[in-house]
Amino acid sequence: SQAQYADASFGILIVLSSFGESFPEEVTESHLTNEIHAITPMLEGMTKAKMLNLSTMTDIIKLQAMKFMDLLTSLSIYSSPMLMHLVPFRMTKLTFSFGFNDQYSVPGLVFMSQALLQYS
Repeated sequence: SQAQYADASFGILIVLSSFGESFPEEVTESHLTNEIHAITPMLEGMTKAKMLNLSTMTDIIKLQAMKFMDLLTSLSIYSSPMLMHLVPFRMTKLTFSFGFNDQYSVPGLVFMSQALLQYS
């Protein structure tokens, strides 16, 4: 049921908070707008080649955070669609700050692209 997805999402948010990645309790369109404005300069001039040339993410904490954010994105489709759009922005910021990760950076970029199309 939807309540189980919400409970699982809440648990993941607690774990992410312990990794230094906090999210608002209630995600609004203004949160998404702020993320769009924050990430737009990072995306300017970014190409697939530049993305693939980013260093490899090696920070264990950030890798674990990416893993949980990837799971949260899937769960929030059912429990909090606005959160589903916010999480990939954070994944992309981690990618630009800490390096590329094949397993988690690509899905984050795909979901972020969808959010950009919907909210920009």
